[in-house]
Amino acid sequence: MKGTLNKKLSGLVITSILATSIFIPHENSIASAVSTTAIEKSTNVADAKFVNDYRNVKKKVKKYNEWSKFKRVSDDLKTKNHTGSITSDRTVSWSGSVTGDVKGLDYSLGKTVTSSVNYTMNVPKYTNVYMGYRVKYAVEEGENHRIDIVTGKTISKKKYKIKKTMNGQYQLVEN
Repeated sequence: MKGTLNKKLSGLVITSILATSIFIPHENSIASAVSTTAIEKSTNVADAKFVNDYRNVKKKVKKYNEWSKFKRVSDDLKTKNHTGSITSDRTVSWSGSVTGDVKGLDYSLGKTVTSSVNYTMNVPKYTNVYMGYRVKYAVEEGENHRIDIVTGKTISKKKYKIKKTMNGQYQLVEN
C-alpha cells in the first residue's frame, strides 16, 4: 500500500509541476509583455486621414433626347401607280456611348437596341424608298467636377457626354 501511495503522490507532484510551468509565464515573456504595452508620450497633434479625399460631382447638366441617323435595313423599292410593301432583310444594332471624362460618376448606357428581320411596311404610290431604322438616345452632358471633400473646392473639371439607348423606330427613307 505504501508503494501505491508513493506512486500516486509522485504522479501528483509531477502533474502539479507541469501545470505550474505551463500557466506561470517566464520572466522573459513578462518583460516583453510590459514593453509592448508601454504607452508612448502623446504629441497632441490630430492628423485627419480620409479614405477618399475627393468626390466627383456632376455640374451644368443638360438632359435631352436625340435621334440617330437612319441605317438601311432593306433594298430599294420603287413604286409607280400602285402601292407596295417593303420588308427588312438585315439587322442593325446600336449601343450607348460615352465621350469625355466620367471617372467617379454613376451612369448607364442602356441596353443594345437591334432591329429585326421581316418587319414589313406599306409603301405609297409614286415613291422610291428604302426602309431605315434609327434609335432614340437619352443624352446627358455636363461637367465632371473633382472636389476636395475637406475644403469643398473644385480640383479639376472635365466635360462629358453620355448617350443611353432607349428604343428604335422603322421609317421609309426616300432615295
